[in-house]
Amino acid sequence: MLERYIKLLKKEHIVKYARNLGYSLNDVEINFIYDKIKYQYKELINNPDNIFKEAKQVLRSDVYSEIINLYQIYKKKLGHYL
Repeated sequence: MLERYIKLLKKEHIVKYARNLGYSLNDVEINFIYDKIKYQYKELINNPDNIFKEAKQVLRSDVYSEIINLYQIYKKKLGHYL
């Protein structure tokens, strides 16, 4: 199920989701988030430490904090499906 969703993921989905949360992402942030979800989602699920270290360098601090918060929420909700 997750793989099907990720195959359909587009940058526009990330922009719209962020906008709904009150964030306006720049191109670097959009590309970073998209690439990590689209191409490294298994690492993001199983061992995200390196991705989060990189994210802290690339994303603005408020965006990074929101990403961590969302990761924790969805990992808790969907953990048994992953």
